[in-house]
Amino acid sequence: MSSPTHRCPALIRILLCAAPGLAACPGEPAATTASEPTATAASSSGLPTDPGTSGELPTSGEPPGTSGEPPTSGEPSGSSSEPVTASTGEPCPPGSRGCACLMGQVCDDPLVCIDDLCSEPTAGCGDGVLDRGEGCDDGRDNGPGNACKADCTVNVCGDGDLGPGEACDDGDTRAGDGCSAGCQLELCGDGMVDPGEACDDGNLVAGDGCEADCSWTPCSVVWEVSHADPDGSLHGKKVATDANGDIVIVATLRPAQVDSRLLTLKLDPAGALIWAQEAADLRMDGNGLAITADGGIVGIGVEYEQPFLRDLARRFAPDGAPGWLTQNIAAQSSQGFGAAMTPDGAVIAAGFRQVQTTSIPWLARLDADTGAVLWSSAAQIPGTTGAQHLAVAVDAAGAIYTTGVVWIGDDPRLLVRKLGPDGVQQWMVAVENPGAGFARGWDIEPTPAGGVAVTGEFFYGGGAGGDLWVGVFDGDGAPLWSDVHNGGPGESYDVGYGVAVGPRATCTSSVTSIPTSTSGPTADTPARATCCAPSRCPGRARRTIASSTSRSTATASR
Repeated sequence: MSSPTHRCPALIRILLCAAPGLAACPGEPAATTASEPTATAASSSGLPTDPGTSGELPTSGEPPGTSGEPPTSGEPSGSSSEPVTASTGEPCPPGSRGCACLMGQVCDDPLVCIDDLCSEPTAGCGDGVLDRGEGCDDGRDNGPGNACKADCTVNVCGDGDLGPGEACDDGDTRAGDGCSAGCQLELCGDGMVDPGEACDDGNLVAGDGCEADCSWTPCSVVWEVSHADPDGSLHGKKVATDANGDIVIVATLRPAQVDSRLLTLKLDPAGALIWAQEAADLRMDGNGLAITADGGIVGIGVEYEQPFLRDLARRFAPDGAPGWLTQNIAAQSSQGFGAAMTPDGAVIAAGFRQVQTTSIPWLARLDADTGAVLWSSAAQIPGTTGAQHLAVAVDAAGAIYTTGVVWIGDDPRLLVRKLGPDGVQQWMVAVENPGAGFARGWDIEPTPAGGVAVTGEFFYGGGAGGDLWVGVFDGDGAPLWSDVHNGGPGESYDVGYGVAVGPRATCTSSVTSIPTSTSGPTADTPARATCCAPSRCPGRARRTIASSTSRSTATASR
């Protein structure tokens, strides 16, 4: 940026133009050369003269006028070792060498503003030639607000100088303080979730899941796709997404019938069906699934082979082609209910065996490529009279978490359990139903803080219905919070079947059944998702999102 023209009062302008060693003001003759008489020549009295006090401009080739009075400093005026003294009495005029910079961080040519003082440019800086030690040199375009600063350093984000392409520059590259790490204003609609924003989808469109004020849209269903079986019911049990964003559902086709089958469906991110694969050779229910590192799918469930039930795990390729099949992981009368991937790529399977009237929980580690059982454990939990593993999850450290139901004496309680990567228990929690019925957990997921979130049900019996239960525990099993939710009128039956944990909420999916008469059948309402603030559930926002029990529905929600 070129230096602005200095518009000075006439008296000061004459002084500046007549002072030796300084460049002439714009449009004025140049200062005297070395071959001309200088303003420091001695007067006839032998004292140095003070140039320019006559009030007239010197003509080219003539020495400037003299006042006949010695300067107060005792040294020749115009000396390059001292800044020029203005007649106003200011000891250091802004814009002069060694003095404060003028407004806009500019100085008299050829001086440059460095650290708020006008200084001689470094050797070569400002000449438009990139010399050793210079980050840039744009000549007279060096300066604040430009790509190259006055000291020949590059203007970058975080240096406190608002440079080209920057909407802000607060002197740091910290996000979340109003000016982003890329020196752009942090605003709702920029696609980044900033402090105070619940969401930011990159636009200010209302009703699309994230509102124009970056709060969640209530009841925001982005899309809903249903997949029904024309010959019977289809129960979706578990849902997961793979690395490509595709959606995988494990379901039971025609449940509780002689021709029930495990059905696996894969949808694209928009909900369109990519493929559906039925295990046509086996009568079984699908209860759980895991996605392998290469996009494969492991479904787990129970096969009905009279007179016993037996657990079963089956792998499908990413394109749906059937792979390995592993049965009887935990011997006869066993059911598989959960599957999860470990950090090193193995599959953890979970379920329970039924031995007469006692349920015994089991866990197993399977090779994801072959289905081989690497280890398994089926044993009663000390201090209990029975337990069932109904879901399993694994955290980033390899710790295993299970939920389901555990009997303490004759009292069935909701089970929360943590085990090491080797299957050895670290702690167990039994959540008691405050009513007269049982409690049961249906899904579990580790939290970012190192704890675990669980959802399930409190069933009261005697026609009193039941309620959805959700709770969060820390890494040592201590309860952080829990909540009971009644989603329907009267004596409805609410069950939490799925839980998901995000940075700002814990969400559960559920189905509410409402009796149509005192002794008659029940009607299933659409499933419900309930999202709770991380600190506590009361006062939470609720959003309805999903399906019915006679079809498999995938719903994308925010």
